[in-house]
Order: sequence, then C-alpha cells, then structure tokens
Amino acid sequence: MNNEKTMREKAEQMAKNAEMKIQKAQTKEAKYQQWLENKKQNDPNFRDYDENPLIIKSYEKFFVLTLNFSSFYLGFAFFCLITNLMNKNLYADGFKFLSIFAIAYIAIVCIFQKFKYKDHKIKFTNRYIEFYDDGKLKKQCEIIYDELARPFFASWMGYWKYRIMDLISVCLVIYFSFFDLKFIVFVISFYLSNFLIKLFFYFFVNFSLKGFKIFPFIRITGKSYTNRDGYGGGFVLSARYYLIYLHNDKAYKEVKQYFLQKNINIDYLPKKYNVL
Repeated sequence: MNNEKTMREKAEQMAKNAEMKIQKAQTKEAKYQQWLENKKQNDPNFRDYDENPLIIKSYEKFFVLTLNFSSFYLGFAFFCLITNLMNKNLYADGFKFLSIFAIAYIAIVCIFQKFKYKDHKIKFTNRYIEFYDDGKLKKQCEIIYDELARPFFASWMGYWKYRIMDLISVCLVIYFSFFDLKFIVFVISFYLSNFLIKLFFYFFVNFSLKGFKIFPFIRITGKSYTNRDGYGGGFVLSARYYLIYLHNDKAYKEVKQYFLQKNINIDYLPKKYNVL
C-alpha cells in the first residue's frame, strides 16, 4: 500500500510539473507574440525573420576539416624554412614536402566544399539559428549571449573553459621557450599559417579581399559531433553545427544587422585566440 501511495504521489507530482512547464511555455510564447506585434507596428526597420529569414551558405565543415590540421603542417613547414635560413642552410629541409602536402589537402577539401557540401546552409529566424544539410534541419540553436564569441581558430571550446585553456597555452609557450626559443618561431608560424589559409580561401570564394576579417567566425553554441567514435582524432574533425563563417562583406552586414536587432553588436563579441 505504501509503495502504491508513493508511486501515485510521484505520478501526480510529475503531472503537475509537466502542466507547469506547459503553462510557462504558453506564457513565454504569448509574451513573444505580443513583443513581435509591437515591433512590427512601431519599428519601421524591423525585419520579421520568421516571415523573411536570412539564409547564408555554411563553410563550417571546410574549416573544421582544414584550419587547425593544415595550419599545423604549414606552420611546421614555415618553421623548417625559417630555422634553416637562420642556420644559413639554403636547403629548406621538410619545407617543400610539408607545404605541398598541406596545400594538396586543402585543395581536396575545397573540391568537396564546392560539390558535396554546397547545399549546407544556415538559416536565421527570430529566435533560432538553424543548420541545414541538403535541405534537412540538423540543429536548431537558441541565441545565448554568453556563448557567443569570435574565435581565431575554428575549434574554440567556449564557455568558462577558454580561460583555463588560454592560461595553459600561455604557460606552455613560456615553459617550452625556456628550453628552446625556436618554439616561439613555431607558434608564430602556426598562427601565420592560420591567417594565410583564411586569407587565400576568402579570395578563392570572392575573387576579392574586400571585407576580409581576421576573425571571420562567430561561435554561437557548443559543438555537435557526427562521429564521436572516430579514431585518431576523427571525432574532432566531425564537429558541426556551431560556427558561422562570414564569407563576404554582404554576409557580414546581413548577419550583423540580424544580431543588432537583438541588441548584440558582433564587432564587440569577445575574441578568442586559443587553438582549443
């Protein structure tokens, strides 16, 4: 009898909790609709993104597959070149092989981006940013200011963790620099390679550098992984549905206007330099 009474009480409590959640959702929806109608009537510049959504092309997969991986190989190639020149060795051991390998890999992923990933889109609505692959909705993200950032790399982890990782990265650079100052040369080469990849890809897409940004990404939420069981770091390369790439000046202005309507200026979002 006691068990039956306990189970009945639990069931009643669960039903009450479910009813409260429904009521909260209905109240929230009613407030939103009231706000939306007020905006439409009183703000002549207001754009209803549910009726007229902003849709841009997604280059997220290209950068997840290439940016960190190729920056490492190109960075190491530049490192070999610089150190050999510092040692007055005109034959740059390793530079040719590493640079050709990285460039060939980037070119292959570019071909996939152009033909296989060409229908990957990002849709901006009033309350959500949605990621689509070939017309299929893959992820719907609410816009939470504390999760927004402008990362230098494509794999910044976000939240409070970046503070710890930034600190660890700086400590590691200082630590290894005590043993060999050449480590600083490698770090500089690594970041330079990242910049050059973004620069040349932007030119490849637009045939112009107008509107190019050193921080061309907006991170809007946590990563989703399409292959968590990948070996050799394959799961890292399957990170998806968290990153916006501002691929030209028009996309930048439209995305900026979208966020300004939410009182968020993307130019002032925190910028993150950490590779992780």
